[in-house]
Amino acid sequence: MDTLGLDIAKALAGKLGCKVMSYKSHGRHGGIVIVSGTYDPAFMQSLLRTAADLCSARGYPAVTFLVGGASTARNAKGRICDHTGIFGDWGVRGSKPGDSTFTSFAFEFPEDCGLLADGGMHQADVGLEATVCRDVGAAFGLRYPAIQCGNKNRLGANFLFDLINKTGLVYVVLATKPSTEPRD
Repeated sequence: MDTLGLDIAKALAGKLGCKVMSYKSHGRHGGIVIVSGTYDPAFMQSLLRTAADLCSARGYPAVTFLVGGASTARNAKGRICDHTGIFGDWGVRGSKPGDSTFTSFAFEFPEDCGLLADGGMHQADVGLEATVCRDVGAAFGLRYPAIQCGNKNRLGANFLFDLINKTGLVYVVLATKPSTEPRD
């Protein structure tokens, strides 16, 4: 299971026709795929259903998810490490490096995707992070009806698009244990 996140990213990259930037976090491998153009909820949910189908086919028992944002790939990896560490800030405790408690993957979006990542808190259909959070819940809910969102109020956090590259990343962390403390 330690490569499930990377395998998900590879499957999504195949649909997008792009390469995968891989990363490793606490012994678990994940990947970042690049989404170009305007955010299309129907297409995004299709991609996320592919991810949910792959998790289900591999027997991954997802019970909760967290969506976060970061301006760069390095920042996204750091945030994923913060959330998934043994004493992670998300409130899912008891994991060990390389175990199957967590899996993660991420999307890189262009600044002109039609949604905001301006440092403010936004609802779905306005903020990028909140919109992806809504779509992850909808897509994974088909395979995992009891899955819970670990994001407090399902709002996007205060991340900004990278000023140089004009892109931003939204990552998805799945967990096999419920969170005890929703994050901001």
